[in-house]
Amino acid sequence: MDGMLNLVALAALATAFCWGLSPLISANVSARMGAISFVRWRMWVSFIVLVVIITLGNGWQGYGSDDLRWLMLSGFIGLFIGDTLLFASMNVIGPRRASILYATNAAMAAGLAALLFGEVLTLVMVGAFACVTVGVMLAIFFGKSRDNQHIWEMNRGMLSVGIGLGLLSALAQAVGSLAAKPALLAGGDPMVAAAIRLGCAALCHSLFRYVRPAMTKCHVKLSLRDLGWVCLSSLNAMALGMTLFMYALANGDVGWVSVLSSTAPIMTLLMLWLIFRHSPPAGAWFGALLTVVGTAVILMKI
Repeated sequence: MDGMLNLVALAALATAFCWGLSPLISANVSARMGAISFVRWRMWVSFIVLVVIITLGNGWQGYGSDDLRWLMLSGFIGLFIGDTLLFASMNVIGPRRASILYATNAAMAAGLAALLFGEVLTLVMVGAFACVTVGVMLAIFFGKSRDNQHIWEMNRGMLSVGIGLGLLSALAQAVGSLAAKPALLAGGDPMVAAAIRLGCAALCHSLFRYVRPAMTKCHVKLSLRDLGWVCLSSLNAMALGMTLFMYALANGDVGWVSVLSSTAPIMTLLMLWLIFRHSPPAGAWFGALLTVVGTAVILMKI
């Protein structure tokens, strides 16, 4: 692996770290505000922060009108539709099952990238992708204690509907990543790309409030403390994490970049273990081991 790909792989894993840290920062405030309301606030804060940084820095350069359309489409499909379908799936089959289904987005992105962009998938890489995907699923499946199992196992509707929504949310995330690739190949600033995607998704979330006001309203009056947690989560997961992801997508294959960035749940488990000294169950450790093995193979082969 040459120096450039080494940096790209590091950016993809740093993305996973940012996204893995996000639940620890945002879990409490998201529960108080409501998930969709929290995401909407987080996207707007991230967008505003990136706009300020870009305007004070190199400015809005590097993308033409066609690139802009691709990035907006990416934000609409990947961030808005993907998130909305994920929350809909959670409402039917619970967060744990929905998260397991959503973890298939990396494998979907890898397969679609091979079909659409001709990215080469050797048997070794396919096996590595499978190790990471299955490992992440196992970590999510075993990652909650029995005390919380009833929350994560809730079923409020037809199982087939919830599964369908979860898989569609994963597909939307994968397609969103693929839609950004043509624009990123133009060589523009990844931060500008992240801002365009976030701005489009944030606007769609705000418009969605008029379609489903009861679902999307904020459950509490925001305090300064809540707003502080929203801002911290925005800077970590969306402003920094999304920019790193755009950089990795611009310079690496969609397949392995998506797979490496999908290791976020493993990062969360490790952080919970280090911070709270609460060891995950054996099944979660096995999932983490599979993910590490798959990741190591990917890093050796790219």
